[in-house]
Amino acid sequence: MLKPMDAWWTVLVIDPIAVRLTVWIARYTRLTPNAVTAIANLIGFLAGLAFLTGSLAAGAVLYQVAFLFDCVDGKLARYKGMSSPVGAFLDWILDRSMDVYAAVTLAVGSWRQAGDDRLLIAGLIWLGLFCIRYLMVQRRHVLLGFGREPEESVRQSVARGGLGRRWLEFCRRHRLYPVPSNIEIFLVTFTVFPLLNRPLWGFALGAAAFAFLSVTGLRTVLKELGRVARQEAAH
Repeated sequence: MLKPMDAWWTVLVIDPIAVRLTVWIARYTRLTPNAVTAIANLIGFLAGLAFLTGSLAAGAVLYQVAFLFDCVDGKLARYKGMSSPVGAFLDWILDRSMDVYAAVTLAVGSWRQAGDDRLLIAGLIWLGLFCIRYLMVQRRHVLLGFGREPEESVRQSVARGGLGRRWLEFCRRHRLYPVPSNIEIFLVTFTVFPLLNRPLWGFALGAAAFAFLSVTGLRTVLKELGRVARQEAAH
C-alpha cells in the first residue's frame, strides 16, 4: 500500500491518516479509486475557490484535505489490486492541473485582497519554475526514455555532495527522500504561509526551492545525455 520512498510530510503526517482512511473506505464503502480521485479534485476545486475569494486559511486547510484524499486513491488502488497505468497517468494529469489551479487562484485571490502586484509576479515566477522542475523530474520520459526513477539521480547527487551514506540509509529505512520534494514546496506555498497570511513569502520560498532542484536536475540530465552519447559513440 505504501510507496518505497516518499516525501517527509507524506510519510510522517499524511500516511498515518491515509492508511487508516484507505482501510475504512475499502471495508465499509463501495468507493473506487476513481471516485476517491474525484472527491480529492472536488475538494481541491473548493480550496481554489477559497483562495480566490481571499479566504486563505480555509483554502490552506481544504488543500491539505484534498491532498489527503489524493494520497488515499493510489493506496486504495494498490490495496484492492486495481492499479493500472492509465489510472496512474490520469491521476498524475489531474494532480498537476490542480497544482497549477491552486497557484493561480492563490496568486489572484491574495492580489485582490492585498492589491500588491508582487503577488502576481511571484505567482508567475513560481509557475514557470514549477514547469521547469517537472520537466526535470520527467526527464527519463522526455529526454532519455524509460530508465531510472525520477528522484534517483537527485539522491545520488546529494550523496556525492557529502550528506553521507548514513543519512541515505536512515532515509531509506524510514521511506524518506533525503532531499526536499515538491510536496514540501506545496506545503510551504499552499498551506503554511497562507495560514500565516503571508502568501508572498510562500511563493518566494517555493520558487527558490524549485530553482535549486531544477538546476540540480538539469546538471544531472546533461551528464546523463553525455554518458549516453559516449556509449553510442563507442558502439
